[in-house]
Amino acid sequence: MMRIVKKAETNELMISIDGRLDVNTMHQLEEKLEYLDGIKKVTFDFEKLEYISSSGLAILLKYK
Repeated sequence: MMRIVKKAETNELMISIDGRLDVNTMHQLEEKLEYLDGIKKVTFDFEKLEYISSSGLAILLKYK
């Protein structure tokens, strides 16, 4: 299970991820990252991330 919290301020976005980012949950993050119009900076908070698989890393790199 994974929980995603988004906080937006002007043209910056903070995304906090809690739980596991893997092949079963990566689509949840991908949906949150689809519409970034006007966002110039995205910061990720992985403090509560328990695990990330190569599939999870691939989603992050896709939106780099």
